[in-house]
Amino acid sequence: MSNTTPPPIWRNVMRKKTEYSYGVLDSAYQGEMPGKYFKISMPVLKDRNRMFDMDISMAYDFMKGYFAKLFIYAYVSVNDNNLGEKDSNRVAILSNDPNVLSKIEVYFVSPCDIWIKTPGYYTACTVDRISTMDSMRFVDITDTTITLVDEDLPTTGRVKLRPKTMIFT
Repeated sequence: MSNTTPPPIWRNVMRKKTEYSYGVLDSAYQGEMPGKYFKISMPVLKDRNRMFDMDISMAYDFMKGYFAKLFIYAYVSVNDNNLGEKDSNRVAILSNDPNVLSKIEVYFVSPCDIWIKTPGYYTACTVDRISTMDSMRFVDITDTTITLVDEDLPTTGRVKLRPKTMIFT
């Protein structure tokens, strides 16, 4: 009789890969009752420079097999605590949907939240990887979470991130 351990539940696969790179931090799925946004919250204090990039996978419109891969880069200094309008071109989207830009919207909300507008029913969202840079390398972000939010975006401290590049597969 061998002593085997069952694989971890998907939601508990949080792990720190290296000093500055985290893999599969959290995932969320909305069924027939969708929220307005997926909210990705990182436990980072306002008094730190926040420099990170994030890979997010989304599956939506399962009938057509549409997906999106979002690559987000953010740098927020302690002095301004917000991304400026000049810094809002920080998202690259890879998708097989030609209308992805009218379906997915990405917002950065200070201090360290990413809000993603959901395109409809049965959408899944997974944070595949976060790489931290600068002083954020020394912050433990394994408690990063994704929640479905059925409320409006906050009115202060938010910047809509515009895609810099879009590639169709």
